[in-house]
Amino acid sequence: MRDPHVALGQRVKMALKALPHMHAKAKAGQLSGQSNYDAKSEKGSREAHANVNARTPTKEVNQELMPLDFLQSVIRDAKTPAALQIKVAQVIIPYIRPRRSVRPKRPAVVADRHGFTVDREVARKLRNNKVVRLVPLKRRRNPTDQELIARLSREFVQMTAALQCPCLERDKEQINRLLRKRRSRRGLNAIEDASLAHINARYIAFVSGPEVQSRGRLAELKEKE
Repeated sequence: MRDPHVALGQRVKMALKALPHMHAKAKAGQLSGQSNYDAKSEKGSREAHANVNARTPTKEVNQELMPLDFLQSVIRDAKTPAALQIKVAQVIIPYIRPRRSVRPKRPAVVADRHGFTVDREVARKLRNNKVVRLVPLKRRRNPTDQELIARLSREFVQMTAALQCPCLERDKEQINRLLRKRRSRRGLNAIEDASLAHINARYIAFVSGPEVQSRGRLAELKEKE
């Protein structure tokens, strides 16, 4: 590939074979139009452009010429056949410009069917603190872990207290509506009565659960501060 005395088609074939072994494809973090080679490679590209179609014995072999530089010089050379330029351009595009993602960006805040919304990073941190770190530390029962356990517990209480659950308000409204109907002359049918019992149990479990308790503990911590 580096020998200017070899036929151009053979040089291109060798460069295409060596390209994936000597160059990395452009990453998405790179700016548009930014290639993954340095100034030294750019110099080699200019030198390759100068002798890409050379056939005279006065031209010396460029020992520093890289496949990507040579292939770019092939595209830039006006004497290169159009079909060969197109073929080379299609191959080297991933090495010069990052591929644009067609997938939509994931939302930072995710909502479920109950209307509960939480930031992805907050949810991930909450899981890691509670499940991945805090629970195993408590199981170890190592006295040296008490300070870390206390810190993780405080962070867990603060993050849990910051969460909001709109399903609580909807449950409260449904309970009041069904209770009013139960006290009326119409009364409740079997399905409505079972629904009232289920929603009421869920409401009680929530208000007596860890979220409300964590809010109380957070208020106590703020008062101590």
